[in-house]
Order: sequence, then structure tokens, then C-alpha cells
Amino acid sequence: MVVIGISGSGKTTFATRVSKALGIPQIELDLLNWRPGWYNRYVLEFEAFRNDVAQAISQESWVLAGGYTRIRPMILERANMVIWLDLPKSVVLRQVFWRSLKRATDGKPILNGNHETFLRWFGKGHPIQIVWNNFKRKQESFKAQLASPEAAHLKLIQCRSRREVEAAFDLMQEHKNDKPRQI
Repeated sequence: MVVIGISGSGKTTFATRVSKALGIPQIELDLLNWRPGWYNRYVLEFEAFRNDVAQAISQESWVLAGGYTRIRPMILERANMVIWLDLPKSVVLRQVFWRSLKRATDGKPILNGNHETFLRWFGKGHPIQIVWNNFKRKQESFKAQLASPEAAHLKLIQCRSRREVEAAFDLMQEHKNDKPRQI
């Protein structure tokens, strides 16, 4: 199962809940990508990053959080379900703002020892900037990819509200004993 959505939509939180509830491994793309010093493997060593992702999704069952564009086709090919956290921009901005504020003020390390700082908020790749500047474009990209013939085999659950996110989680729990591939 793949959980997709723009930065700050709640992908990791949802995937963590599903992983714990179903007892299946969680794959967090951000943890595979980011190294200390905010070293971005997706940009600086793409093939190594891609190989690590390929190895992670070779397992029988998994729930993956993330949506890195250039590797999404490889991931979707192995998945059988997509949970798209397609929440309104106002909701996602609020979530990403509060998450960033908490991280910047508590000083706890995130993503392989990196730290959130207020200065990072102004960088092009910060989640606040991604949501503010690219929300519609990212939404259209997800929509186009999920409508493609390569995604026809996937069961899609599109969540446009917190209520729908909770309903999707409840659905995952209902099928806990089914044990289909990647759920």
C-alpha cells in the first residue's frame, strides 16, 4: 500500500498507524532519502536512492509513505492500493505550519539527525513552501498519474477530509486478517 499526498498531508502518520495496526513493515521515503546535514540523496545520488527503495519494496507486504515523483511509477507497479490524502490546501497548510513550529521549537532531531529551523522555512524545498507554491500542481500530478493505464490495477481511496482519512483507516483495520499483498 502506498500513502501519497503533498508535504504535510499526514502520509507518515497514516502509514505508521496502518503499519502498527496490521503488523506490516513501514517504508518512509524521507528516511531513505535524507542524510545528516540535509543531504538529499534523491537529488545528489538518485540511483543509490532508487536502489534502496527497490530493495525495500521487494518485501511481500509493506505500507509506504511518500511521493517522490521519479520513483513513484516503480512503487505503484508493486503496490495494490493507494491512499491519497487529498486534503484541502488550508488544512494541509495548517498541519505543516504547526508541525514545523513544533519541530523548530523543540529542537528534537528528525530524519536521520537533521533539525528543523525557522530559517529553513524560507527555503524552496521546505514543506511550507511546497504546499504554498505547488499545491495545485502537485494535486494535478497525482491525479494524472493515478488516471494513467499504469495505475489501472490499483485500488484507490481518495481522502478529501479528516473524516475520510479516518474511514480509510477503519477500512484497513476491517481487512486486517485478509493479508493481501502490500496491505
